[in-house]
Formats: sequence, C-alpha cells, structure tokens
Amino acid sequence: FTYGCEYIGCASRLVITPLTDRCFLTLTGALNLHLGGSPAGPAGTGKSETVKDLAKIMGKQCVVFNCSEGIDFKMTGQFFSGLSQSGAWCCFDEFNRIDVEVLSVIASQVHSIKAAMDAQVIRFMFEGREIKLNASCAYFITMNPGYLGRVELPDNLKSLFRPVAMMVPDYALITEIILFSEGFQEAKLFSRKIVNLYDLASKQLSQQDHYDFGMRAIKSVLVMAGQKKQSYISSSDAQDRNILIHSLRNANLPRFLAEDAPLFNNIMSDLFPGISPPKMDNSALEVAIEQATTELGLELWTDQLQKAVQLKEQLAVRHGVMLVGPSGGGKTTVRTVLQRALTSLYSSLAPKHTDESYFKIKSFSINPKCVSLGELYGYTDPNTLEWVDGMLAYLFSTTISNGEFEWRWVVLDGPVDTAWVENLNTTLDDTKTLCLANGERINMPDNMRIMFEVDTLTQASPATISRCAMVYMDPVKLGWKPYVKSWIKRLPKDLPQSGRDHLWDLFELSIETGLQLLEKRLKLQHIPVPQLSVVQTLCRILQVLIGFMNKNGGRESSFHRKLELLFVFAFTWSVGGVLNREDDQEEDTLISSTVIGRDETLINMSYDFDQLVHDIFEKDTGIGVTFPSGSRSIFSYFVDLQVIRYSFLSALLLLNKFPVLLTGDSGVGKTALIQVLATKAQSGDLVINTIQFSALTQPSQCQAQMMNKLVKRSRDSVGPPRGKKCIAFVNDLNMPSSDKHGSQPPLELLRQFIDLGGFYDVKKLTWKGVVDVTLAATAAPPGGGRLISSRLLKHFSVFAMPQPSTKSLQHIYKVQLGHFFENRDFMPEVKESCPQVVNAGIAVYYKMCNAMLPTPDKSHYTFNLRDLSDVIKGVLQADESVIVSRETIAHLFAHEATRVFHDRLTDATDRSTFHQFLSDDLHNYFKITIPAETLQNAPIIFGDFLDMNAPSASRMYRQLPSHNMLSTLLEEYYMRISSPPLIFFEAAIDHVVRAARVFRQPGAHLLLVGIDGTGKVTTCKLAARIAGCQVYSLSIVRGYSLVDFRDELKKVFRICGVSNKPTVLLLTDADLVSEAFLEDINCILNTGREDAELFDQDELDGIVMEVKQDAIAHDVPDSRAAMLKFFQSRV
Repeated sequence: FTYGCEYIGCASRLVITPLTDRCFLTLTGALNLHLGGSPAGPAGTGKSETVKDLAKIMGKQCVVFNCSEGIDFKMTGQFFSGLSQSGAWCCFDEFNRIDVEVLSVIASQVHSIKAAMDAQVIRFMFEGREIKLNASCAYFITMNPGYLGRVELPDNLKSLFRPVAMMVPDYALITEIILFSEGFQEAKLFSRKIVNLYDLASKQLSQQDHYDFGMRAIKSVLVMAGQKKQSYISSSDAQDRNILIHSLRNANLPRFLAEDAPLFNNIMSDLFPGISPPKMDNSALEVAIEQATTELGLELWTDQLQKAVQLKEQLAVRHGVMLVGPSGGGKTTVRTVLQRALTSLYSSLAPKHTDESYFKIKSFSINPKCVSLGELYGYTDPNTLEWVDGMLAYLFSTTISNGEFEWRWVVLDGPVDTAWVENLNTTLDDTKTLCLANGERINMPDNMRIMFEVDTLTQASPATISRCAMVYMDPVKLGWKPYVKSWIKRLPKDLPQSGRDHLWDLFELSIETGLQLLEKRLKLQHIPVPQLSVVQTLCRILQVLIGFMNKNGGRESSFHRKLELLFVFAFTWSVGGVLNREDDQEEDTLISSTVIGRDETLINMSYDFDQLVHDIFEKDTGIGVTFPSGSRSIFSYFVDLQVIRYSFLSALLLLNKFPVLLTGDSGVGKTALIQVLATKAQSGDLVINTIQFSALTQPSQCQAQMMNKLVKRSRDSVGPPRGKKCIAFVNDLNMPSSDKHGSQPPLELLRQFIDLGGFYDVKKLTWKGVVDVTLAATAAPPGGGRLISSRLLKHFSVFAMPQPSTKSLQHIYKVQLGHFFENRDFMPEVKESCPQVVNAGIAVYYKMCNAMLPTPDKSHYTFNLRDLSDVIKGVLQADESVIVSRETIAHLFAHEATRVFHDRLTDATDRSTFHQFLSDDLHNYFKITIPAETLQNAPIIFGDFLDMNAPSASRMYRQLPSHNMLSTLLEEYYMRISSPPLIFFEAAIDHVVRAARVFRQPGAHLLLVGIDGTGKVTTCKLAARIAGCQVYSLSIVRGYSLVDFRDELKKVFRICGVSNKPTVLLLTDADLVSEAFLEDINCILNTGREDAELFDQDELDGIVMEVKQDAIAHDVPDSRAAMLKFFQSRV
C-alpha cells in the first residue's frame, strides 16, 4: 500500500485490541482484492472508528457519511465518482438504512469501479461518462443488523464487500489504556473494577429503554475522569480513586430510576469498599440555579436543583443529551432554569472587558414530529430540482456562519423514533457531522449542544441511545407541591398572606385524598388524566374565581369561609370532572365528605356563584324549535342544567386563556356545547375557529386551519384582529391515526403551539408567534388504540360529560314536542300523548343500546343519543290534519323508530328482536296492541309522495297504503321519467321509501351499504326525484385529483346556496379515487363548514353579491358575515 500523505494533524488514536487487529487484517485483505469492507455489529463496538483509524495509518482522507432513507442513486453516483477520481476513502455509516431499490443501483455503481480496478485501467466509463481512476480509493460500509428501520442487503451487493463481525470489544484493555493515557497510575486495577461495575449493573438493575452499559457509556466516564484529572497538577492514588468514583457516579446516577440508584450505589461500595470521596464543590452553580429559579417565579425544589447540576455535568462531556421521563417531571423547567443560571454564572465570573455575547446561551426548540422529514433536514424541490435546506440544516449553517461565540442549544422536543433521529447518528458520535441527503456534510460547531426532551424511548434504537447522555426526570418524585407553591406565589398581589396560607392548608388537607380517589376509579375515567393536570385544573378554576371575588372585603373568618367555598367548588370539578359519573348524588357525598365535611351539592354550589354566572354566562335558556342545519345534537337548542354547568366552567377557563378538553360518549353534546358558547360569544370580541380532525389529518393542514382566521400582528407574530380573542375549537382531538412509531403528528403540532406559543413557517424557516388564541377540544372515549399523549393532555383542563339522566332526557324532549304540538292545531288527544311518545322513544333507545352491541361483523351497531333525537325529530314531521288520534301518533312513532333503529340491523333475528321491543312499548305506553309479526310482515310506512304532482313544500307526511298500491304508484311515476321499466318488489319499495324520508329532512344524510348490483344508485336517484331534489354525480376522468373534486364540490354548493335548489350529492365507491375526498366529506358532515376551506376570498365576495337580493328578502342584515351565514344555511 502506498502512503497517502494526507495531512492528519495531532489526532488521537484508537486503542489496538485483538479485535481491531483482526478487523485491520480483514479490511486490508479486502483492499488487495479491490473489494469494500463491511464491519457489522451492535452499536458502540467501534466499527466506524476502526475504519477511520485505518485511514489515519494509511495517510488517507476518510469521509464518513451517515445514510438515511432519503438517499437516492444520483447522490451516491456523485459520491462514488468523486471517490474514484480523488483516491479518498469513504465510510457509509448505517448503510442498511438506505431503501432496497437504491441499494441494487449502488451495487452496479460499485461493480463498475471494482471492474475498472481489476482491469488496472486509467480511465473508465461510470454512469454514462468517462472519468479517470485513482486506484487507491476505497469504500467501506458499517451496519447494525436487526435494528428498527434496517433492511437486508441484496446478494449482488453483499458479494462486493468483505464482512467483519465486531460483536464485543475488549472493554478491560481499552479502559486500561485510556486511563494510562490520562495519567492514572493504577489503571489496570481501575479498568477491571469499571468493567465489573458495568457488567453487574446491566444484570442487576431493572431493564429500561434508556439504560446503556456499552463502550460509549464507559468512554464518557473516562473522558469525565480525564477532564477532572487534568485540573489537578499532581495527584495521589487516593485522589485518583476519588476522581474515578465521582466520574462513575456523575455519569450514571442521572439516568437511573429512583429504585435503581440505591442498587448502583451498593455495587459501587462493594467494588470500592470503605471509600467515601468528599462532595464535589458546585456551590457557585447551585447559587446561580437558586437565583434563576426565583427570577422565573418558580419554587426551588432539591430534586430539581440536583437534576439541573447533573444536566450541566452531562453537557460538559457529551454533545447530545436526552431528558427522559413521563409528563410532568419538569424536563422543560430544569432546562430553562439551567440556561438562565449558566448565563448569569458565566457573566459574573467573566472579567469586565470581555464581550457579553460570549456568555449568552440561545436555545431553539423544534418538535420534529410537527414537520416532515424533508422540512426537518432538507429536500429536493420537485419543480426546480434545487436543494432546499430544512430547519436543522439551516440552524447548523447559521451557527457556523455567525462569527460570535455563543452557546447554542438545539432542543428537539417530541417523540423520538428511528424515522428521524437516526439521521443524527454521525452528529451525535465523535464524527460530529450532520449528513444531508444531497451529500452535503455540515460539521457541528463546538459551541453547539443537541438536547432531546422525550417521555419514552421505546421507538429509539440502541444506536441512538448509546450516543447520548441521559438524565431521567421522575414526576412521582417531584409531586404536586412545587407546582402549587409557585402558583400561590403568582396569585394577585392583593390577596393577603393569611389567604395564601389558608389555601395551602386546604391543598394539603385534600389533594392526596382526591388523587387517591382517581387512582381507585381509573375505570370511570374516559381518558386517564395525568395527576398534575388535575391539580393544574384545580388551580386554574380557583385562580379565575379568586380574580372575581372581592379579595379585601369583610372579616378574615368570612373571607376564609368564601375561600373554602371556592375551593370545594374547584376541587369538585377538577377531581370529579374527569370521572364519567353514573349518578351525581353519590359523587357529591363522596367529594364533600372527602374535603371539608360540608353537604352542599354541586348544584347549590353553582348557585352560590349566581352573580358570577351572570357575569360570564347569561342564563336565558330560550326554548324554540328551530333546527340548525349541520348540527345534529338535541342540545344545540335546549339547555338543561348540565349544559349550563359545563358551559359556565368552559367559558370561565377559555376566556382566561386556559385550554379545555371535553370528553364523553358520542352524542352527549360536547360539540354542541362549544357551539352554544360560540353563538353566545360571536356577537362580542370573540372569534371561533373550528378545526375538524380525522384519521388522515396532517400537521400542515392543521397549521393552515389554525392560521385561517388570524391576521398579521407584528413582524413575526399573528393573531385575531386587534381587540379580539380567538378560540380554536378542535373537534375529535384523538381522531388522527398514529404513524407506525405510535405518535400522532397533528397532536404534536398542538402541543408545540401550547408549549411555545406558535408555529414554524417551514417555507421561510422562521418562527411565527401566535397571540390571543386559546384551544378548546372535544374527544370521544379512546377506542382502537387512539389515546392522547399525556404530554399534550397535561395542558388541558379535562371534563367528562356524562350521559344525560333519563329525567333530563324526558324533560328536554317533552318540552320540545309539547312546544311543537301547542303551536299547531293538534287534537287534545294528540297533545296529551306527548309524554308517551317521549317515554316510548327512551325505552326503545335503552333496550337497543343494551341488546344490540357492536361486534366485528356488525361494527355499525353503535347507538347514541343522536338516534333518539332523530326519532323525535321524525315525529316533528307530523301534520295536524293527518295525525288526529293517539293511534295515528303511535303509528308515526312506530315508523320513525323503525327507520332509525331497524334499518341498520343486518340479520333476521335482530330485526325480530327489535319488532318485539317496539310491540311491547306500543302496548305499554300507548295501550295499542300490534303483534311483532304484524309489524314485521305488514310494516307501518309513512311518506309524502301520494300526490307526486304537488310541490314538495306543500306535501303532507302521511301513512302510505299497502305495498301493492305503492308498487303501482311508483311504477307509474318511474315510467314517466325513465324508459326501461323497473320491477318494484317489496324490498325495493322499502328502500325507496326510506331514502325519500331522509331527503325530505333538511341536513340529513344517507349511507347505503350493500354489495354491487343491488340497486343502490337507482334507489337513490328515484328517491331524490320523488323528494324534489336534483341528483349531482361526479364526472370522474383519468388523473382526477383532489383539486378537481373540490371544484365539483364548489359547483354543488353554488347550486344549493345561490340557486336554492335542493340537491343530492351522490358518491359511489368508484368516485372515491383518493382517501383525501373522504376527509373533505367528513369535515362538511361534522361541522357544516365548507366556505372557509374551499373558496378563496374573491370567490366568497362573488357569492355574497349573488345571494344579496335573496338574503335581503329574508331580512338578513347587510353584512358580509351575515350573507355568508345565509349562504351556508341554505347549503
């Protein structure tokens, strides 16, 4: 081999062990045969370092490149072309992360270089052009077989590389030589002890994802010991031992769980018996941390102080540090405190004439799951084919180009998984280089540190874990006290000290009991809420109420009494609010006995704050039967006590900028409650922005929708128009499906928004602050693995809305039906049967819920309160000239209940069960006897198309004659509109009647399920014609895209909203070319909002002009918002 004469400088060398020796021999043997070398083995065994060291021995330039999924064959082609011309070496790290398709092309590229070297030519053809060959070039690859996100190499590539297994390095020998090189006299003894310590620790301590006892962990201890050793000019053996024990403790204790730390200390005292080294002096740092804690308005806690010191020590030896631990352990707090403490500490130690910026620490927080991989690292623009830098690449480049020396912490605060973190492997190890998919390599400057904040490392590979230092933060150790103490400190100045002390006593008295109650009743929680979140909600409710209360009025005893009342109220709602309550009363007694032994019930508690409720939420419960289109819940137009309570609480928190999450079964009125708030608030200075989540929602869509109603407020911040507040209402928060690593990117975006107060503009790579926006969200109970990450959940005040009691359901529906019957000239007999209709409806609903449970093959057997509302809504179609007796109203009720419940049942047994329920309830409530067989064989049918020539608005909804007469009627009608005859058999008639019923109700939708060729489209078209609607079908052509689909949706909305023509949009399986279509449909069905997303401002202005005349004729105010609302109500 010829020596390469590359300038290497005074570089450190590798410890030569038998394994290294064997690897050198194999690699040089491979070079002789013009092959590549392929060291493979677990993380931290020295694969890349051995290749680099061999290059140093040969005097060669060795380029280390970290491979990722983003690499394509063009980039590798450029790489190999440069290597073969320059004669340099290259080491592809993590080579088996590249996609298999690209690997097979790489095989042909490597093969052409090998063939040229075998033939000993000077020039050769490579990728279609002739280049010169420098025969001293070489290529190596390193791999971790079997780790997450790795692929198997194709056989034609394997044959071009010579494999070397590097499984277990010689720990003792390496440790001994490094210790000698650092100046330790007893290196042999120490090295054996260190290796034993790590061996015992890996066997005896608990198995955790973030524990690593490999070579890299030992190396960081040796580096730490070396740094401390250098600071002593001369040291004795005893001092060496103390230095080593300190280093071992400082490197390992930060990562251990509370139960593992004593075990580790015991192993240490066994290996170093009778030695207790003096405590290291960190007093200056500790004072700075105490000062920083006070400045930030936080409570000093010994555990937190210790963690901040540990983090500082880890940052000194490693450039990648992970803060690990469940939500609420204080990860962000410790980092913020340390950042402030170090800045002030360095400034105070510095000589007066030094430059200030030398002692600044700037931190940049990014949540890597909020952006795509391309936006994080960089991507090739498909239109211009130019490389666009991602956020990390931009940060690295600006740090290097910025001449000033200031510390920079890049904080990656989000779930760690192999998809994005493996691209940082060469950045986190000794290479310190960020490798991008376009072949660019950016060296990491010395003043930069990378920090991760993560709650679990289940999705990270050992390759990542071994490269980082770990600091574990335990929320159990921290508890709720520091949070409450710092909160009491932050209360308004005019709250006297005696009041603060009394509050603290109340907390100490009750919180533990409350949290234990929640642990016992985990089954009653819809969504398991972190304990700190419960305490946080309690503090928030109290803070708002104390803000309203007259703080200085009256004697101290009455003031304390008031505080107690407020505390009971807040405690009841924060602890009880997360439980799915079956019965209010039972919970009241439980809570009141827990707290202060008072017997007020929740309701009385609410009315104690009567004045307060009036301040925030007027209690006018206007009762009117108007059906808002889109909203399907009964609670949109009826307010019972429960809605008042929940909306009072939600408004209380939201108006004070605290995020709220409502959870509860489907159909209990979560969305409606927020909409009630919205309509009450719309008039004032509050803007509501509704965001509908679905399984496929992407973070970019979510961000665009969040920005929808915001305007520019300053150079780098946006918000609602000045003087207004905005509530961003996220519907179905837990709907987005998890990616393959178990994280939900849209939820991570919301967490970043709550944590940091803004978003990154990924196009301009700048930060956009968002002001005056508060989040409100609803979430159904998690099913199918859809949980919400506890790191997001801890920011919300969570309230579980219970199912309304039978009594309140009866009240709501009786008022509604009674109002309808009173306003029209119904017979007294019909008016009197109102309670029977409601009670029979509720009875059928409960029976169906209990008897018809969903199974895998009947997944649509889910009944909720919306179905009950639909039955009552159906009865409201009654016409006073048709419904004249108890018998006719009973028939109408039977028909509506059959439509709502029976039509989704798939087998005969279930249908006959339903008919039995209905027969029983007709007998029990209306005293009418219709056997189940009769209901089944000669069903009661209502419709409005006996006189098809009458306009649809003036038709009467009446009982239809038998199937035979209907068949004749429909045949005649069908003959008039279509030439080929249609055979109307019994099932076809039923389907047409069902579809026509749906089309005559405003805002109702229909899903037809069945195999191909069963007449779904024909039925739908005929029913639409009968109901007086026109049918709109999509015109699918080749290359039909989301843009085309949205254009067609706009057409349909114009037909409905501007021309005021009733329209049925018919979507078949074949029309749904992309799942994104369903996204839009889901959004429209759920929120009824279509204008904001589909139309741009110019189109909306056009619509306003077109509907203006009609709107004024309908007494709509002459404003743009009112016109758009009118357009939307028509759609």
